[in-house]
Parts: sequence; C-alpha cells; structure tokens
Amino acid sequence: MKTNQRGRSMVEMLGVLAIIGVLSVGGIAGYSKAMNKYKLNKFVDQMSNIISGIMASFGGMANIKDINNVNVKKLGLVPENMYEGNSTAPKNFWGGYINFAASSQSLGYTTIYYDGIFYVQTNKIPKDVCITLLTADWGSNLHGMGSISDSARPMPSVNPDAAATETYAKRGDETYPTPFSMVRAEQVCSANPSTGMNLFWYFKI
Repeated sequence: MKTNQRGRSMVEMLGVLAIIGVLSVGGIAGYSKAMNKYKLNKFVDQMSNIISGIMASFGGMANIKDINNVNVKKLGLVPENMYEGNSTAPKNFWGGYINFAASSQSLGYTTIYYDGIFYVQTNKIPKDVCITLLTADWGSNLHGMGSISDSARPMPSVNPDAAATETYAKRGDETYPTPFSMVRAEQVCSANPSTGMNLFWYFKI
C-alpha cells in the first residue's frame, strides 16, 4: 500500500531558510555598500557647490570676515534639507555638523584675518569617507588640509601659514603634500574609528 507524502521535511525547510538567509545578508551588504557610495558622492558634490558659492559670494578681502554659518545660510549657499530646525550649522550624512569661518587669530582686542583664507570643518566622518576626502583634488584654491581625531573638540583658530604638523598639511609642503597620499590618509583616518574624524579644508579666495 502506497502512502502519498505531502509537505516538506524539517531538514528541507531548514535548508530553504538557510539559503534565504544567505541571500538576504548578501542583498543587505550590497545595498549598504551602494548607499555609502551614494552618500559619499553626494557629499562631495554638496561641498564642492557650497565652496564655489562661498568663493563667488565673498570674493574680496573686505568680505572675508563675513564668512560664517549665519551668512552662508542667509545667502542660500547650502541646501535647506541639510539643516535641522533653526540651526545655522548644516549636517552631513553621518550626523556631524559643518561649519564655515574666516581663518583668523585674536591678538588682544584685535582680530587678524589671514590673507583671504577661510575654512570648512565637519566631523563624525567614517574612515573610508575620510580617506576619499583627504585624497581628493579640491582644486587650485585649496590652501591646506587638516584633521583632528577627536570629533568632540571645538573648532580651533588655526593659522594656515604655520608649519605642517601631524594634523595639518599645507599645500606644497614636502612632507605632507595635499591632497594626502593614500598611505598618509590611511594613517590619519585610522586615528579615531569609534566617533569618526574631524576634518578641515582651508581655501584661499
């Protein structure tokens, strides 16, 4: 007497579930990689457009001191979707803030602005993104690049004409030329993987 067997055995079901699990993990990993690449490319485009806008809007020594978050926002140089609420500092894709300011130094009651130089600072940058950003060519107006490993540190007042250090590279410096080499970028961007990197770009109008 023959018996018709219906359904699947437990072993077969477990096998099917295992295959689905493997395919799901692969799909998620592929999606995550594609999304990270999209964020990076989008961020580079955003920053390039913002920097070009600052160059065009503050193109003179008399206006350099007016470069700050408030004025950059007022002029509409940053897309509105990069702001949260009434904040004057836009945010990047990784939750860090972006700041713009003229490079200056306070001497008593006097503030000295450095020869038409302004900086762009952002934090919480992941290692792979950090490497790409530090090795990218940001154009002939790039005056220097820098990195500080602790994203919690406040923005410093840096003299871009100072000698190159472990966290700063001046254009044309023989030790740390800009853009960074892959080896140098790997060293710098590995300093603080848990909270991300705090990066600076210095541009000369």
